[in-house]
Amino acid sequence: MKTFLKIVGGFVGFIVVVLVAVSFFSSGARDIAKDFVRKSSSGDTAGAHALMHPGLRDQFTQEKFAQMFAGAKPYEKVTFNSASVTAGAPTVLEGTATTATGCMSKLKFEVYNDQITSFDIQPLCR
Repeated sequence: MKTFLKIVGGFVGFIVVVLVAVSFFSSGARDIAKDFVRKSSSGDTAGAHALMHPGLRDQFTQEKFAQMFAGAKPYEKVTFNSASVTAGAPTVLEGTATTATGCMSKLKFEVYNDQITSFDIQPLCR
């Protein structure tokens, strides 16, 4: 019985270490993505645009980006419930954003070297 408890305890300890490591290594990416969601939905599209990778900024000019978020309701709560961290690859985040009126959007982000390389906000709350 003691051996079984040691094995279970070791397994639980390993899972806790993995969860803490993922949380720690994805915290910067989470902050960048949260900042992006809040800025883009509250009218600071220039600030949000600056958080994107230059290649993504070329695809979405500042004017086009501002048009995409025109009329968006500001998101108050942004949470990420899934994070995938791999060395040398973008951090992938998935979660939700909610407005004060309860409108919820699904989020998916890729963040690499502190820059957003991909984002998806569906549906955008207006």
